[in-house]
Amino acid sequence: MESNISAYRKGQSTIHVLQAIRDDIVKAMKRGEVTMMILADFSKAFDTIKFKYLIKKMNHLGFSKNFLKWTLNYVSKRKQFVQIDDKLSTEVEVRFGVPQGSILGPVLFNIYVADLQSDINMRGYQYADDTTLYCHAKPKDVETLSRTTNESIEQLGTWASNNNLALNSEKTKLMVLSTQELSRKHGLKDIELNILIKGKKMERTETCKLLGVTINEHLKWENHVKTISSSCYGTLSILKKLKNVAPFRLRKQLAESLILSKIDYGDQVYTPLTMMLQKRLQRVQFAAASFVTGHYVKSTRDILKLGWLLIEERRDLNLLKQVFKALNSKTWPYYLKLTVRENIRELRSNGTKSLQIPNKESGPFEDNAARLFNSLPDKIRNCSNYDTFLSLANKFLINRAEQCN
Repeated sequence: MESNISAYRKGQSTIHVLQAIRDDIVKAMKRGEVTMMILADFSKAFDTIKFKYLIKKMNHLGFSKNFLKWTLNYVSKRKQFVQIDDKLSTEVEVRFGVPQGSILGPVLFNIYVADLQSDINMRGYQYADDTTLYCHAKPKDVETLSRTTNESIEQLGTWASNNNLALNSEKTKLMVLSTQELSRKHGLKDIELNILIKGKKMERTETCKLLGVTINEHLKWENHVKTISSSCYGTLSILKKLKNVAPFRLRKQLAESLILSKIDYGDQVYTPLTMMLQKRLQRVQFAAASFVTGHYVKSTRDILKLGWLLIEERRDLNLLKQVFKALNSKTWPYYLKLTVRENIRELRSNGTKSLQIPNKESGPFEDNAARLFNSLPDKIRNCSNYDTFLSLANKFLINRAEQCN
């Protein structure tokens, strides 16, 4: 199966896809290149899979004849009906689509779309029915980039048509990503792009939500932080109605599951943050702590007393979790690899693990992971048990926060 398909695969998540896309864009920015990106949307993708095509694709991948028969029996001859109050419609046979809500359904969908990228010139990542395609070029070659993008959209539309999937032209977006300096110098905001989808000019957007993270054309994170903050404060306004009736333990669980989880999601992606944005998220955490404790919280010590790490340390802990898995898990995605540096010449290293500091063209994941992991004490870096590593790393970050505050 295509390695850039990450949905419903052990050890892979939306965060990994987002990090890989961000890193590719950052690398292009370092080279002084522009990235043209298509965020494709398919209408009701799971419901339009054709059984005949699915079996044909599975046969091409080498599945046995008996398994193909079993799969065809599994997906076909299903029936559906509609119930309104006590009235039922007649049963109708389902002729398209994989069974949603089933364990096997998503796996079959991955198999169905596995050949998408082989028919398209642009690099991309797929997560379920979210498909992101992009290519890079120097600003002087924007016209060539536009032609490549047009060809790729046409190829994507042809592939979708041949596979009984509907490419949604209204929701499929186009982004042109670059540094602010490059955009100003070459007038990229004002450049006329004749990118067509189904004969209509494609909508270009400055920001777009991809897998839960709002991406800006310059990889600035103001919009994403604003979205998170607004959502968290909205939730807190509702939770405050429970302040006098919910016990402390329940209030803490609610704050962690409904507030802090929103901040934690993708925090390895939307980085680095300016000091202003960092403080903005920290204020959200203070507000959540105020709800839990029942009094106004403005001290970082009060946050630590709740057993919470501060915003910066939470992000670093989430990144360290990834580093451990990247170094120890066989299911870690290939596109986010880390390189261990040998310390043979260092007499005092005692075989301690350390990560190779990447070169200037590396992405933020490699760079941030290496610098953070190498700052840990030898005892933590050499730890081979995940739970122990997590516990020690958590204590290290708590101590760091206490010393800084």
